Amino acid sequence: MSGSGGIELIAGILALGWYLVKGAAYLAGGAIYLAAKGAIALGKGIYSAHKAAEERRLAKAREELAAVKGGLGDLARARHEALASAEAELSIAYEKAVEARERRLDESRKALDGEKRKLEEIALELPAFYERRASEVKAEVEAEMESFSTGLAAACSRLEAEGKASVEAARASAEKKLDEISASIAERKASRLSYAQDTLESARTLLNVLEGNYALSSALGCACSLTKLAPTELAMVQQRLSDLEEALKASDGDRAARYAGELESRIITLQVRAEQRLASFQHQKAVLSARAAELRKMVEATHDIASDSPEFVRDKLITEKENAAFWSEGELARLWKRAQELCDTAEAFSLDSPMMDMQAAELAVSLDRLRLQLEHEHAKTRGRLLSRMILLKMVFDVIDSMEEDDWEQVGDAEYQNDDPRLPVTLRFERDGDQMTIVLYDEYDARSGQYKQGVRRRRHDAEVDEAVRAADDQKLSAAMQARGHKDFKMSCDGGTVGQN
Repeated sequence: MSGSGGIELIAGILALGWYLVKGAAYLAGGAIYLAAKGAIALGKGIYSAHKAAEERRLAKAREELAAVKGGLGDLARARHEALASAEAELSIAYEKAVEARERRLDESRKALDGEKRKLEEIALELPAFYERRASEVKAEVEAEMESFSTGLAAACSRLEAEGKASVEAARASAEKKLDEISASIAERKASRLSYAQDTLESARTLLNVLEGNYALSSALGCACSLTKLAPTELAMVQQRLSDLEEALKASDGDRAARYAGELESRIITLQVRAEQRLASFQHQKAVLSARAAELRKMVEATHDIASDSPEFVRDKLITEKENAAFWSEGELARLWKRAQELCDTAEAFSLDSPMMDMQAAELAVSLDRLRLQLEHEHAKTRGRLLSRMILLKMVFDVIDSMEEDDWEQVGDAEYQNDDPRLPVTLRFERDGDQMTIVLYDEYDARSGQYKQGVRRRRHDAEVDEAVRAADDQKLSAAMQARGHKDFKMSCDGGTVGQN
């Protein structure tokens, strides 16, 4: 057929009054926003459970440390309290960071809310909205996960240095007192051996306490041990224990006293580093579990495209088969599958994971970005449904407009390949002339919204460009009268004068 023409409309027809509020609310995604809020609340609950379990673990360790005698026991208990205090402060900082993330979500949503917001305005803002949120993810992970590990590492380095200094000062003071009260070489030797023996017993007790505390399974189901948490530090402690035992057997007072001082320093280092690594891991595991829960919540929410939707969308376009996966052309299904894989990876995260700290942060970023991808793709899918609703209204209005101009529809409207996502074809006849009108919609990446387009081809018994132009003007006027204000059909000039 000859005589072609067409138009493409971006946003212009979206200002139809009936769609102004309902369509805008649907596109903004009130249900998805509530799901995001619920996901954050779910994550908070998971972290609260982790925090309570950590407090119980630390309380149990505190009770067991009471069995460690002497100066070593005092030092171990002081390090424990300092570590527990640092962890509590960092946990509060994490909770505040989550609250700040929730506030940013609330604030960014305010721009999309409002009863008088136009549909096209929201459609244009959505891409920037999700781009902005995605750009914040890395900083949020740093605030909620990495800052805990970094802060605890700094606190532990300080406590380790303080512990070594305290041990050295205590050892020097003890040796001075021993020398002062010992009148003979034999008495000094006996005093050193007694000090070393007391240190050996205290160190053994402390090591047993530490092994018992860190051999417990964590609150999140990951088995822990000193061998996993601090293998190098543990080996050094065990070596000094062996050295000290040999020195005591040989009754070598000077060597035994020196080994005793080194053992005190090393076992305090073991205590500090084991707690640092377990607490950091537990925090990472809890944050990953919280973020995985948020992602799963979004997977569940994005299966639903009916909530908030206009009645026409809900009743005419959504079926059991023509669901969220269908209207997103499988993109949501692909993201759901990827979400399952990432959540499984988060659940499998353990102390044995290679490059644990780096992997935890990268995994948390991936979980968050995928959650935002799901939200964005769901918004895009809602936009497609609205576009299709508007397109179908255009179909009905084109039929009415054409019939007003004495054109007779031939057959029914046809979807290309019987697919309701593809172009709709209408055929008309009048006095031997034939006209085919194709209406379509497609995603415009530059504007971030769907555009509707119309193409027409006609085959006339007698070529008369003036008649064609008049018919285009009549159709345009009739469509504008029906609310499609930017509908202006015209010939593209490619087949002027041809049948």
